Amino acid sequence: MIRTLRTYAAATLLAGSAVAVAVGAAPAGAAPDSQGCPSGWTTYETSFLVDHGFSPTFLAQVDLNGDGIICGTPLSPQQQKKFCSQFPDGCQQPVILGTRDNTNGKGY
Repeated sequence: MIRTLRTYAAATLLAGSAVAVAVGAAPAGAAPDSQGCPSGWTTYETSFLVDHGFSPTFLAQVDLNGDGIICGTPLSPQQQKKFCSQFPDGCQQPVILGTRDNTNGKGY
């Protein structure tokens, strides 16, 4: 139920977008990219995400070191198509499954 509430709450935080938030952790031994995100994660600037409807309050909770960069794991194209089919306009932005800070590994 908590995961369902987190998913619903995250989806309602966006204007015209959807996000499903789950607890994420880096794979053991994953090498970070130049911004500190582990292999398999995508680097996002928080200003870009805010410009595309993400909640600044939520992003501030994820960006623990305050450098304006977070890591996210987007859904695969097949998963995104299935998830977004429940919304009348689909999803206008990538759906990010997990988020974490780029340097300390803590996130949602």
